[in-house]
Amino acid sequence: MRLPEGREATLKYLKTLSDFPKPWLPDPDNPGRVAPNPNLPEFPAGTQLALVREIVLIDNQGNLQPTNIIEDIQMRVHRAIPSEIPGALNSSRNEARTALDVFEFKLSRSKLFADESGGLRSVAAGEKEFALFRSHGIDFEQRESLQACASCHFQPGVHSMLSRGRMELGGMERVEVIPAWDLNYEMNETKGWKGRQYNWGLLQGLWRSQPEAIN
Repeated sequence: MRLPEGREATLKYLKTLSDFPKPWLPDPDNPGRVAPNPNLPEFPAGTQLALVREIVLIDNQGNLQPTNIIEDIQMRVHRAIPSEIPGALNSSRNEARTALDVFEFKLSRSKLFADESGGLRSVAAGEKEFALFRSHGIDFEQRESLQACASCHFQPGVHSMLSRGRMELGGMERVEVIPAWDLNYEMNETKGWKGRQYNWGLLQGLWRSQPEAIN
């Protein structure tokens, strides 16, 4: 994350965001659930956010290991903050697309092996793909890569930051800030998610029964 004024302004804003007392409020339309507090401190127009995904590989012992090979970089620049418009917490994805500039860089095998551009290529406007990220393994529809950002990050400004926190209600409100800067946290989350996948169980079974096939 980077505010237009630079690093110090970004750190100061994040501290303000962290100290805000009630980031979530009871949702009047959904009893027992919570909704974003519309008074949450907002970042300014021109703020940049990036999502960097690194590849996790399987080692020769059948264990998941992190790498420093970048698979994907998604960047968005908030040119406008629709929250300045009354009721914009319910803004549509089309409105979000007009407020965002988005950029993406994907892993290129040819560039990686040629040691060119960090192994990354830029995604062109209008380029389509079969979505993998957050597709739940069932989404086989082609879509424009750069248009997809607003499908998840359509809420205005700070409310579009999906790594900002998670909501749980167990008699009382509990907010957990996701430490996206903690690589151990990210790796443990990834291992836990993959360990619950049926195909991972199949692979582990193959590994135990026919290790020579894997090697």
